[in-house]
Amino acid sequence: MPTLRQRFAEPLRFLIGGSVVTLSAHCVYLLALCVTGPYQAWTVSFIFGTVFGYFVHRRYVFRVEALRHHLLTFPAIYLLRFAISQGVLALMLWLGLSEGWAGFITNLTMAPVGYLLLRATLRGTR
Repeated sequence: MPTLRQRFAEPLRFLIGGSVVTLSAHCVYLLALCVTGPYQAWTVSFIFGTVFGYFVHRRYVFRVEALRHHLLTFPAIYLLRFAISQGVLALMLWLGLSEGWAGFITNLTMAPVGYLLLRATLRGTR
């Protein structure tokens, strides 16, 4: 039976790694807002977050080897997350939040969804 420390190590790494990816992607979103609208900025941020997130989640969080299978499944999971997050972003904007806060809350909302999807994708390949 795993110890308490072992049981929470991976979720803690996800929290740390995911925070770095999320904050980095949010900075890209805010920078992109300077030159484009919120949906286009979100797209740029999302592409950055997908590439950066793959390396962080694969190597640091879940500690799995790179597999060819990931070339299809990881982007597919991120596309699903993208579709969900676009809906959340639209809802936040519709509720009257500023573009910056709407992007931030969207990122926070997607964290647990991302953990479950990424864990199933990357761990399921072992």
